[in-house]
Amino acid sequence: MNTRIARIITLAALLGSPTVWGQNDMKNIEALKTGGWTQRAEAIQALSQTRQDVISALLPIMDGTFSADVKRDVAKVLGEYRAVEAVDILVRNLDLELEPRILKGLIKHADLYPISQALSKIGKPAIPALLARIAETDNFALIARCAKVCVEIEGREVAELVVNRHLEKVPTSEAKQRLKQALDAIPKVK
Repeated sequence: MNTRIARIITLAALLGSPTVWGQNDMKNIEALKTGGWTQRAEAIQALSQTRQDVISALLPIMDGTFSADVKRDVAKVLGEYRAVEAVDILVRNLDLELEPRILKGLIKHADLYPISQALSKIGKPAIPALLARIAETDNFALIARCAKVCVEIEGREVAELVVNRHLEKVPTSEAKQRLKQALDAIPKVK
Protein backbone atom coordinates (compact mmCIF):
# COMPACT_ATOMS: atom_id res chain seq x y z
CA MET A 1 0.00 0.00 0.00
CA ASN A 2 1.23 3.48 -0.85
CA THR A 3 2.73 5.15 2.26
CA ARG A 4 0.71 8.30 1.67
CA ILE A 5 -2.52 6.32 1.62
CA ALA A 6 -1.42 4.52 4.79
CA ARG A 7 -0.92 7.95 6.41
CA ILE A 8 -4.43 8.96 5.32
CA ILE A 9 -5.90 5.86 6.95
CA THR A 10 -3.90 6.60 10.10
CA LEU A 11 -5.19 10.18 10.05
CA ALA A 12 -8.72 8.85 9.71
CA ALA A 13 -8.12 6.61 12.72
CA LEU A 14 -6.92 9.58 14.74
CA LEU A 15 -10.08 11.48 13.81
CA GLY A 16 -12.19 9.10 15.81
CA SER A 17 -12.74 5.71 14.26
CA PRO A 18 -13.14 3.13 17.03
CA THR A 19 -11.50 0.28 15.13
CA VAL A 20 -7.79 -0.44 15.44
CA TRP A 21 -6.82 -1.24 11.88
CA GLY A 22 -4.07 -3.62 11.00
CA GLN A 23 -3.60 -6.26 13.69
CA ASN A 24 -7.29 -7.01 14.17
CA ASP A 25 -7.82 -7.11 10.42
CA MET A 26 -5.02 -9.65 10.00
CA LYS A 27 -6.51 -11.82 12.77
CA ASN A 28 -9.89 -11.67 11.05
CA ILE A 29 -8.41 -12.53 7.68
CA GLU A 30 -6.66 -15.50 9.27
CA ALA A 31 -9.98 -16.52 10.83
CA LEU A 32 -11.55 -16.47 7.36
CA LYS A 33 -8.92 -18.92 6.15
CA THR A 34 -8.71 -21.29 9.10
CA GLY A 35 -11.66 -20.72 11.42
CA GLY A 36 -14.89 -22.60 11.73
CA TRP A 37 -18.23 -21.28 10.54
CA THR A 38 -18.80 -19.10 13.63
CA GLN A 39 -15.31 -17.58 13.52
CA ARG A 40 -15.66 -16.86 9.81
CA ALA A 41 -19.05 -15.18 10.34
CA GLU A 42 -17.57 -13.03 13.13
CA ALA A 43 -14.57 -12.16 10.96
CA ILE A 44 -16.82 -11.11 8.08
CA GLN A 45 -18.82 -8.88 10.42
CA ALA A 46 -15.67 -7.31 11.88
CA LEU A 47 -14.09 -6.68 8.47
CA SER A 48 -17.33 -5.17 7.16
CA GLN A 49 -17.45 -2.86 10.17
CA THR A 50 -13.82 -1.89 9.58
CA ARG A 51 -14.74 -0.82 6.04
CA GLN A 52 -17.59 1.33 7.36
CA ASP A 53 -15.33 2.81 10.03
CA VAL A 54 -12.69 3.74 7.45
CA ILE A 55 -15.25 5.32 5.12
CA SER A 56 -16.97 7.18 7.98
CA ALA A 57 -13.63 8.57 9.12
CA LEU A 58 -12.54 9.58 5.59
CA LEU A 59 -15.70 11.43 4.55
CA PRO A 60 -15.10 14.39 6.91
CA ILE A 61 -11.54 14.68 5.59
CA MET A 62 -12.84 14.85 2.03
CA ASP A 63 -15.46 17.39 3.04
CA GLY A 64 -13.16 19.42 5.30
CA THR A 65 -10.54 22.09 4.86
CA PHE A 66 -7.64 19.74 4.20
CA SER A 67 -5.27 20.36 1.28
CA ALA A 68 -6.09 19.28 -2.24
CA ASP A 69 -3.29 16.68 -2.06
CA VAL A 70 -4.80 15.11 1.05
CA LYS A 71 -8.25 15.09 -0.52
CA ARG A 72 -6.91 13.46 -3.68
CA ASP A 73 -5.29 10.72 -1.57
CA VAL A 74 -8.49 10.21 0.41
CA ALA A 75 -10.36 9.89 -2.90
CA LYS A 76 -8.04 7.01 -3.87
CA VAL A 77 -8.95 5.13 -0.71
CA LEU A 78 -12.68 5.82 -1.15
CA GLY A 79 -12.42 4.55 -4.71
CA GLU A 80 -10.67 1.37 -3.59
CA TYR A 81 -13.53 0.80 -1.13
CA ARG A 82 -16.04 1.67 -3.89
CA ALA A 83 -17.73 3.87 -1.30
CA VAL A 84 -21.11 4.77 -2.76
CA GLU A 85 -21.74 6.95 0.29
CA ALA A 86 -18.86 9.21 -0.86
CA VAL A 87 -20.26 9.99 -4.33
CA ASP A 88 -21.72 13.43 -3.52
CA ILE A 89 -18.58 14.59 -1.70
CA LEU A 90 -16.33 13.28 -4.48
CA VAL A 91 -18.38 15.02 -7.19
CA ARG A 92 -18.31 18.27 -5.19
CA ASN A 93 -14.50 18.01 -5.11
CA LEU A 94 -13.99 17.17 -8.80
CA ASP A 95 -12.83 20.72 -9.45
CA LEU A 96 -9.66 19.93 -7.47
CA GLU A 97 -8.51 17.94 -10.51
CA LEU A 98 -8.67 21.09 -12.60
CA GLU A 99 -6.21 23.00 -10.40
CA PRO A 100 -2.68 23.28 -11.76
CA ARG A 101 -0.07 21.41 -9.74
CA ILE A 102 3.55 20.41 -9.98
CA LEU A 103 4.03 16.73 -10.71
CA LYS A 104 7.24 14.76 -10.21
CA GLY A 105 8.26 11.84 -12.37
CA LEU A 106 6.06 9.50 -14.33
CA ILE A 107 2.44 9.71 -13.20
CA LYS A 108 -0.22 7.07 -13.76
CA HIS A 109 -3.66 8.23 -14.92
CA ALA A 110 -5.15 7.17 -11.57
CA ASP A 111 -2.68 9.43 -9.74
CA LEU A 112 -3.32 12.33 -12.07
CA TYR A 113 -7.13 12.16 -11.71
CA PRO A 114 -7.79 10.27 -8.46
CA ILE A 115 -11.25 11.71 -7.84
CA SER A 116 -12.40 10.79 -11.35
CA GLN A 117 -10.84 7.36 -10.91
CA ALA A 118 -12.65 6.87 -7.58
CA LEU A 119 -15.98 7.78 -9.18
CA SER A 120 -15.28 5.41 -12.07
CA LYS A 121 -14.59 2.58 -9.61
CA ILE A 122 -17.81 3.33 -7.74
CA GLY A 123 -19.61 3.12 -11.06
CA LYS A 124 -23.27 3.63 -11.90
CA PRO A 125 -24.28 5.09 -8.50
CA ALA A 126 -22.12 8.12 -9.40
CA ILE A 127 -24.01 8.96 -12.62
CA PRO A 128 -26.91 10.99 -11.10
CA ALA A 129 -24.51 13.19 -9.09
CA LEU A 130 -22.29 13.73 -12.15
CA LEU A 131 -25.29 14.75 -14.26
CA ALA A 132 -26.47 17.12 -11.54
CA ARG A 133 -22.99 18.69 -11.38
CA ILE A 134 -22.95 19.15 -15.15
CA ALA A 135 -26.35 20.87 -15.02
CA GLU A 136 -25.25 23.32 -12.31
CA THR A 137 -21.77 24.45 -13.37
CA ASP A 138 -20.63 26.98 -15.95
CA ASN A 139 -17.08 25.59 -15.95
CA PHE A 140 -16.62 23.80 -19.28
CA ALA A 141 -13.52 21.94 -18.05
CA LEU A 142 -15.57 20.53 -15.16
CA ILE A 143 -18.42 19.63 -17.54
CA ALA A 144 -15.93 17.77 -19.75
CA ARG A 145 -14.41 15.99 -16.73
CA CYS A 146 -17.88 14.84 -15.57
CA ALA A 147 -18.68 13.67 -19.11
CA LYS A 148 -15.40 11.73 -19.23
CA VAL A 149 -16.23 9.93 -15.98
CA CYS A 150 -19.70 9.08 -17.34
CA VAL A 151 -18.03 7.56 -20.42
CA GLU A 152 -15.56 5.60 -18.26
CA ILE A 153 -18.49 4.16 -16.29
CA GLU A 154 -21.04 3.52 -19.04
CA GLY A 155 -19.17 3.56 -22.33
CA ARG A 156 -19.58 6.24 -24.98
CA GLU A 157 -22.95 5.20 -26.47
CA VAL A 158 -24.70 4.60 -23.14
CA ALA A 159 -23.25 7.82 -21.69
CA GLU A 160 -24.71 9.78 -24.61
CA LEU A 161 -28.06 8.10 -24.09
CA VAL A 162 -28.02 8.84 -20.33
CA VAL A 163 -27.11 12.50 -20.86
CA ASN A 164 -29.81 12.85 -23.55
CA ARG A 165 -32.43 11.38 -21.20
CA HIS A 166 -31.36 13.74 -18.44
CA LEU A 167 -31.47 16.62 -20.92
CA GLU A 168 -35.18 15.97 -21.43
CA LYS A 169 -35.82 16.17 -17.68
CA VAL A 170 -34.01 19.37 -16.66
CA PRO A 171 -36.27 22.40 -16.32
CA THR A 172 -33.98 25.33 -17.17
CA SER A 173 -32.47 26.36 -20.46
CA GLU A 174 -29.09 26.93 -18.72
CA ALA A 175 -29.01 23.34 -17.50
CA LYS A 176 -30.01 22.09 -20.96
CA GLN A 177 -27.17 24.10 -22.51
CA ARG A 178 -24.64 22.64 -20.06
CA LEU A 179 -25.82 19.11 -20.78
CA LYS A 180 -25.48 19.83 -24.51
CA GLN A 181 -21.89 20.90 -23.81
CA ALA A 182 -21.36 17.55 -22.09
CA LEU A 183 -22.78 15.77 -25.14
CA ASP A 184 -20.36 17.72 -27.33
CA ALA A 185 -17.48 16.66 -25.05
CA ILE A 186 -18.33 12.94 -25.09
CA PRO A 187 -17.04 12.18 -28.63
CA LYS A 188 -13.74 13.83 -27.72
CA VAL A 189 -13.18 11.55 -24.71
CA LYS A 190 -10.24 9.22 -25.30
